Amino acid sequence: MKITPAAPELWESFYESAPIASYYQSPRWSDLWNRYTCGRYRPSPLLAERDDGARFLFPLTRQHMAGGLGIMWHGSPGGTYGGWLSDEIVLKAEESESLLKALFSYCGSISWRWFPFGPSSGSFSGQHLRNDITHVLDLTPYHRDPDSLFRNRKNLLRHKRKAERSGITVRQAETKADWVRYHQLYRQSVRRWDPPPPHVFGSSFFKLLSEEMHGVQLWLAEKEDDLAAGVVLLSGRGHISYWHGASDPLFYSMRAMNLLMHCVITDAAGQGHKYFDFNPSAGLKGVEAFKKSFGAVAMDTPVWEKSSGIVSFCHNIHRLRRRLARRRSV
Repeated sequence: MKITPAAPELWESFYESAPIASYYQSPRWSDLWNRYTCGRYRPSPLLAERDDGARFLFPLTRQHMAGGLGIMWHGSPGGTYGGWLSDEIVLKAEESESLLKALFSYCGSISWRWFPFGPSSGSFSGQHLRNDITHVLDLTPYHRDPDSLFRNRKNLLRHKRKAERSGITVRQAETKADWVRYHQLYRQSVRRWDPPPPHVFGSSFFKLLSEEMHGVQLWLAEKEDDLAAGVVLLSGRGHISYWHGASDPLFYSMRAMNLLMHCVITDAAGQGHKYFDFNPSAGLKGVEAFKKSFGAVAMDTPVWEKSSGIVSFCHNIHRLRRRLARRRSV
């Protein structure tokens, strides 16, 4: 197995030809992080070539630790989906594990979350593996009639009608001012989260997202001039995911988020996406129950985490700084 650095244009080519891929596996997501972190995260795709000529593109990003103390590779930044891109080559479990072993040997320190629709069969095991799940809706049967998606979910429809009677309306964001309002709502939400999120995104990240021409959507639920809730969706090839969300507790009883999710999911079905992915829930049972209420089913998305001693030390220092910064901001 030969692994070498890949050119950016090869990454784009593999991504565009993939039968299914997440936005997180695209060069654009890695480039967003590169700009957001001023080069601390850098797009660094690798190409693996087997003796039989099969090729696999790893859409990786390299994180350069402060002070040049080490490098951490990411299957995709922000704990999102990695997974290789290939020309419809479905591998057996043992072939996949062999490919991952070669990659991890090459990279050293790496964090990698498996894309549940990746080109592999079987289950994974081994050292440095942490099991996790996401929740997914198969939209394929509803492309022609998106409204039928929730026709038999009485509780969901009741919540939708309550939100509409309460004056909640839903629309897609149109201006940068919409993104600024969403970020303000998000910062208010962060203060209520327990445990706190591992990373609080600055306004510059949402500004970069707002400038993306393809694959990025912000949807808002409003009551007159008040912002009740919002979600950021990222769409790849046949796959659309709920990457980020925030809501105002004043509108919980009005079921604003229920109406918002109903609208974005039916729109995704109408646009022809194959899968709507709610993304992992950090083990929060209430969040998982909310996703299941839409009919989403659990899928495995294991994470491999392997760090050298110096990289682990840098991560621990960074986590301590984050905790102190959050305490000062509350």
